[in-house]
Amino acid sequence: MDGRIYALAGSDRNQYRDEVLEIDPRTKDVRLIGRLPSPRTYGGAAAVSGKLYYIGGWDGERCLDEIVEINPITGETRIVAHLPSPREFLVAVARGDCVYTLGGEDSQGRLLDEVVVFAPKSGEILEIGHLPSPRARAAATALDGDLFLFGGWNGKPMDEIVRMELTSQGITTEVIGFLPEPAADRVAVTVGEKLYLVGGADAGFKRQIAVLEINPQATEMSAMRFRGTSLPW
Repeated sequence: MDGRIYALAGSDRNQYRDEVLEIDPRTKDVRLIGRLPSPRTYGGAAAVSGKLYYIGGWDGERCLDEIVEINPITGETRIVAHLPSPREFLVAVARGDCVYTLGGEDSQGRLLDEVVVFAPKSGEILEIGHLPSPRARAAATALDGDLFLFGGWNGKPMDEIVRMELTSQGITTEVIGFLPEPAADRVAVTVGEKLYLVGGADAGFKRQIAVLEINPQATEMSAMRFRGTSLPW
């Protein structure tokens, strides 16, 4: 957002974190700008209309249903809404002036297929549809008004590429292709008319440092660069 990258919460080997960090990739400066209401990890995050939102997660003892708004200018954080139920390992993606949360895992460890939209201006939360199947630890991004969901975890890594078309009546979902190999815990971003997947974990939980470029119109893919375990790309 505004040329800066934000890292929210997380965990290290010793504890859960509550920091909100601002990273300037031009100067390489990293600064603490605020703290979440409590330490947490495994939530989703998105930026909408100049604000950051951290959604759901795990605080070390329980799943959370909180939607936390962060003002990156003042560092103020506040709980502005609650999900229909607690969940972690969800993915959040911004589209227009709303935040969409997809899937996740509830407090009993059950995988979810819900698509939930949060409108920050009104504070309204609506469940608007369902994914083709339950999943957690997926990646998602928006392009040309549609949402794209990649991979995930349903007891094993997934390889689906799902396009979600959003209308006033709800959503339609379509599996439009498959990744070169199943993977979870990736990050998806949009640059121009292309989608990019970064990182992830394969079926053996080996961490990947890779960049996969995807043309969603033709479902064409190419590996741009990778480091770590070899990939069949």
